[in-house]
Amino acid sequence: MNSASKSKNRMSRSSRSSSSHNRPAKTRRIGSETGILTYLENQLSRIFSDLTISVNNTSGEIHGFSCIDEKKCECFNLVIDQTAHNILIDRVRYKYGEDCALSGTDIMTRLVGVFHAMQYKGFPYKVQLYDRARVQLDKKHEILLSIHYIILHGIPWYAKFGFRTPQYDNEVAVNEATMNKAITPMVLKRINAHLSPENAVQKGTTFRQAAKMLSKTQILAYLELYNYLADEKAKRLKYAYYDMWLVL
Repeated sequence: MNSASKSKNRMSRSSRSSSSHNRPAKTRRIGSETGILTYLENQLSRIFSDLTISVNNTSGEIHGFSCIDEKKCECFNLVIDQTAHNILIDRVRYKYGEDCALSGTDIMTRLVGVFHAMQYKGFPYKVQLYDRARVQLDKKHEILLSIHYIILHGIPWYAKFGFRTPQYDNEVAVNEATMNKAITPMVLKRINAHLSPENAVQKGTTFRQAAKMLSKTQILAYLELYNYLADEKAKRLKYAYYDMWLVL
């Protein structure tokens, strides 16, 4: 999830140069109105005054767009299941959001505020997401944001906003224990193959220490560490990305 400007009413770079990216009408509605969708439409339109909120009452989907090109400017997509009382955050600046004018942090902060207010208004809905967000290290390398954030900070990125897996406490404990271990000789050799002798990672350095040294300036060396820890078969890091729920 790449950062973008948080400035109110700022459009994406494409919107400033192409007439196809002009702002659409403030709201669009498809199908008949129902309770939770009407409530969310009103709240989202107020909180995201810099976006167009599009509601499909037939499919139960709500989109937030920062311009009229829906294939490039989708900032978020929600799917509301009124039978199961469940809200799925399906996309945040993902797939159709390359020109969304808001940052992921800005979007999530506002959405979580809306969901907390929803609870106080008597809508007993659970909020879920599948975390497959990715982050661009450079022009050639893209990795999972969740694993990257766990490596550097010990928790998934979405945990900052109150999302937890059912095994969250155990996952954090296991991951912290892993990150505080010294890098194995095999991985250390792979990392140092990308570094000059004066910048080599020393024996006894922990995975966390090395990650903080390498992640911003030594991308190829960091990828050796990342790929070792992110190996889904080896399961060195624990994270149920498909089962995250907002604690309300």
